[in-house]
Formats: sequence, structure tokens, C-alpha cells
Amino acid sequence: MVPPDEREALLEQAKNNPQTAIPRLQSLLQQHSASPILLNWLTIAYQSAGDLAMAESLANENCSRNPSYLFARLNGLKAQKRRAG
Repeated sequence: MVPPDEREALLEQAKNNPQTAIPRLQSLLQQHSASPILLNWLTIAYQSAGDLAMAESLANENCSRNPSYLFARLNGLKAQKRRAG
């Protein structure tokens, strides 16, 4: 997966430079498709990029795949709250 020394930088990139982070995260997810962390970070990147529909879709997918993963559930709840207004 992502080496420990690169994890923080990749998460910061997802938040602050999503256009760069999204292709990298998509590539990593192709190699590690079961990773709830990578899917969560991709959700964050799409949120940061302003693509809330894609972020919501990914959050819901992560919740479905990983119902006990807290951050997936939190992102799913955030998406529901945004949709509700």
C-alpha cells in the first residue's frame, strides 16, 4: 500500500491538491481495492475538489463495503447531511 512515511503527505494532498491526489488514489485503489482507507481518502479528495456527487457515491460505497469502518460511516453521514440541506 502507501509507505508509512508517505501517508500523511497523501492525505494532505487529498485535502489541499485533490486534482493531483485523485489519479494517484485511483491507481492505488486498483492495486488495493479492499482498502477502506484509500477509498476514504479518495472521498476526501472529491469533496475537496467540489465534486460532492462523486464524494457521496464513494462514501456510500465505502459504507456498504466496510460498515464497521468509522471514517466511512462519518463521510456517509456528512453526505446525507449535505443532501438534506
